[in-house]
Amino acid sequence: MVSTRAKNYIFGEDPRESRDPSSIRKDLIEQRRRWAHLLRENHYQPLISEVLENEMPKYNNSTVIDVSNRVSHMRDCALILASAPSVFAAAVDGTLVSQMRSDTNLEKQYTDILERAHHQPSIYAHFLTDKYGKSPSANQYLTVRDMVSDYLVQGEASEHAWQLDNISHPFVTKQASAQGHRKYLHTSQRSAKRVEAFYRFCHGIQTRWLETPASLRDTPFEYPPAECGYSKDSHVRLAQHRAHQSSNHVMNLVEDVCTHLHRTGIFEHHFTMHQFIIYLIFQQSQAAIAEIFCSGLLQVWVENGGGFNAYPAGLSVESSRRVSGDQWTLHERHARLESFLVDNMRLQQQRADEWRKALEWDGGAVAAKETADKDEDDCIDTPIILQEPVVTFISTTRTALTYLTARTNTKPTDTPLPRNDITNTTPLYQQHTMASSHPNSSNGNGKENDNVTISSETARRHQVELADLGRDRFDQDVAAIGDRDYALTVHRPIVAPTGRAPRGMESAVHAWTTFQYTTEEVNAREELKGDLHGGQLHRENRAARDPQAVMAQMARGGGGGGGGRGGGRGGRGGRNGGREQVDDDGFWAARKPDYEGPPVAKGMAEEMDKSMFWESEILKESEMDLRARRSHWGPPGGC
Repeated sequence: MVSTRAKNYIFGEDPRESRDPSSIRKDLIEQRRRWAHLLRENHYQPLISEVLENEMPKYNNSTVIDVSNRVSHMRDCALILASAPSVFAAAVDGTLVSQMRSDTNLEKQYTDILERAHHQPSIYAHFLTDKYGKSPSANQYLTVRDMVSDYLVQGEASEHAWQLDNISHPFVTKQASAQGHRKYLHTSQRSAKRVEAFYRFCHGIQTRWLETPASLRDTPFEYPPAECGYSKDSHVRLAQHRAHQSSNHVMNLVEDVCTHLHRTGIFEHHFTMHQFIIYLIFQQSQAAIAEIFCSGLLQVWVENGGGFNAYPAGLSVESSRRVSGDQWTLHERHARLESFLVDNMRLQQQRADEWRKALEWDGGAVAAKETADKDEDDCIDTPIILQEPVVTFISTTRTALTYLTARTNTKPTDTPLPRNDITNTTPLYQQHTMASSHPNSSNGNGKENDNVTISSETARRHQVELADLGRDRFDQDVAAIGDRDYALTVHRPIVAPTGRAPRGMESAVHAWTTFQYTTEEVNAREELKGDLHGGQLHRENRAARDPQAVMAQMARGGGGGGGGRGGGRGGRGGRNGGREQVDDDGFWAARKPDYEGPPVAKGMAEEMDKSMFWESEILKESEMDLRARRSHWGPPGGC
């Protein structure tokens, strides 16, 4: 406590004799510890919820931020935590100043942040520590409060007030100080708003002192007092704070008080404000909520003794609108590529999905959904069992049927297929349905019945359709340019659409194009479904749009049945020997019929990567083997 003129300047009554510590709100230190732990464990949801519950009520009457849009705010906060650098985590832990002196990796990362902050909006913070990262203790902070209380006294000359006003520029004359002028209280005149903010600050220090157990009041704070803010150009803004220009008057006065107490020998350590840029904003919508969330997370408010912010955050972010859309795009691309944003958000989605499933308490609904999910997984993941009928596999891969049946336009029949019918064009799923529903197909106990008949042509089609999904078909029809790739109609000019970026925007267009193809998040299950029929769709489109050109190319010996890129299959010649005439009776994948019918698909699919196809041969049985076994097939099955 500082005494002047045989008088103690204390805000209100002596805190040592005032409020019962048991009546104080939840301990600031315990709250900060909990939040730091949640962040380290990547538990974003409870952390975000608790911070926003504290901060959002301040904006109930604000037009700057919509309090009711809670989902959007939580999403922005999740993106902030997911993309936050290690500097941010160290700030939440309260160890940023000390770590920056000893952790070379952290220092290197911070150098990159400083570089980007020259042209990217960001969140900055100040921490009151000595040069080693040591915070003031509760008793030392109470001494700071006593000095501030003396500074607020009005109507009397104060030697301490004059000394404090001359710690930093601009200096105040002794005559002006004797007349009551206070640098940090006056604008054109004494500001009632600033005085009220200092009173709240003094009360907050008293509250924090009471929260601290008596045995720990000489121990440095675990979390140093702090200040937090937003700026489009944090380097310029931090320079203003260092010069005490257009700055936070509470923070500036406290720093001057600490300097004065160190110079006079009252404080052994010199506590000053240490500046850091702790987060780079990559979306315009983040600007306001980022300042609100970070301020709440660091508990920088004067009311609780945690810091020096006296006014609500997020109200002065208009400069974010002056950042162009192209610049925001580049900032977001950098966040996706250079941080753990994508991985961390995927982890949060997995945890949310687990929790959602855990809340599905209706047993019947849960069982039905789990069965459907298992069936869908089996359709994708189950390997082919060659001992079972081929038609069973076709029925189990549901996603492929959309394209396997799209090429036929004949009406379904209600009778079993004739044994030697080679003109039947009934879709496969209807053949499957008729075979399984016909009264002669089984005896009701799942036993075989010899009355089921399947034509040789149907058997042939089953073979080819399955092989169409394998690696051999990739080598035949989806190989490199010139290796029998009929997607390129090589007998006619190839027209490639071109475009030109607006002058001055070439780099931005290139960056956006790269971003599109390097950061796409996909659902693995849905991608497997698409991969199953993606290659088939490509060949359907190719044959449908120009079948005659494809036949002409094959007749000229465009490549053998296994051309691939060369190697064991003979390169461009393949097994068919280059210019050998191709038999027109072979099966064509989704060849356009001679009669009028709906198109097989819209647009043209992209080439499939070789990894999308089965590595090994799918069917090892010849057509004759298939015919010999058809009378022994059981009833069709499916997933």
